[in-house]
Amino acid sequence: MSEVVRRAVGTLLLLIGGIVSWRAAFSLEKEAARVPSVISMRYSGPGIPLDTLRGICRLQERQEKGTAFSACAQFDAQKLCASERQATASVLTFYGEIGRICHLACMQGALPSASDLSGCALDADTAYQLWGSHEVVGETFQWEGREYIVRAVFRAPAGMVLIPAQSVPDRTLFAVSLDARKGADAASAAEEFCTLYGLPSPDAVLTRSWAAPAGRFFALLPLLALGGIILWQILRELWAVREMPVLFGLAVLGMMLTLWGAVRLSGVRLVLPQNLIPTRWSDFSFWSRTIGNWAEGIRFSFSARRILPDRALAELFSQMSICSALSTGILLFLRRRWKAWWGTL
Repeated sequence: MSEVVRRAVGTLLLLIGGIVSWRAAFSLEKEAARVPSVISMRYSGPGIPLDTLRGICRLQERQEKGTAFSACAQFDAQKLCASERQATASVLTFYGEIGRICHLACMQGALPSASDLSGCALDADTAYQLWGSHEVVGETFQWEGREYIVRAVFRAPAGMVLIPAQSVPDRTLFAVSLDARKGADAASAAEEFCTLYGLPSPDAVLTRSWAAPAGRFFALLPLLALGGIILWQILRELWAVREMPVLFGLAVLGMMLTLWGAVRLSGVRLVLPQNLIPTRWSDFSFWSRTIGNWAEGIRFSFSARRILPDRALAELFSQMSICSALSTGILLFLRRRWKAWWGTL
């Protein structure tokens, strides 16, 4: 009896651990779904002057059309002063809507607009270093001789201060984020934007349109593993009744219904991306060109200048992958233990 109780308690603890880790993966998936789906052009040189970006905005306003964009630059190891305290943080100057650059969940206040020249937002850790508290909306600090008023406090990424770029017009911006059309090729969209407005070609083109689908995949990984186990069992049953037409047909029907139900419940819609369809069948270089673009995109992703939202996104997916892998591993282990006890599955 003690052996049975020990096994039952161990199985229950593993089951609870799997559910908790899976729940954490779903919570992180919600954060991944909020990541802006944009195309980010990165410059390794001096970047784009603020006056040039203002001119593009004025041109778009006159024409009443154009691709919406935001831009930013990051300055690391900057000294901030408030009263008798100091803190060191990375200053992210931005132009346009901050939502195209990163998604921030405010603990207090509201993020400043690009036209709020005296406003700023900072993370909770930097706020605590400067004032010893997280409730600092309305407080002021100095950076490079200019005073800024805290409009909002956010939790992550840590060590980041947001300041409108128009308050420091002499600084150039090296990251330009464009609204991405659904299914658009990132490199082509960036080239079209630069050609249209006379901007230099970027040194790297990144996209974050993969964040939401990848987050959903990690969140559903345990379900995919469970579906694979059920599908394997159905295939075994199919093989056992392969010489009985009626039972074989019922088993095939059960397998198809299982696959259909799994796809419907997951919310995943299987579609072929438009950029994987050749524009004409005589384009024999399509696949070599497409694979080359993928390889170039991977190289760009490693060589591009990084900003703190990039690091926050990497940390988010590392946490999500750990939670998802842990819950999937527990599920497979419990299946193996169940099979050892009962001889099924």
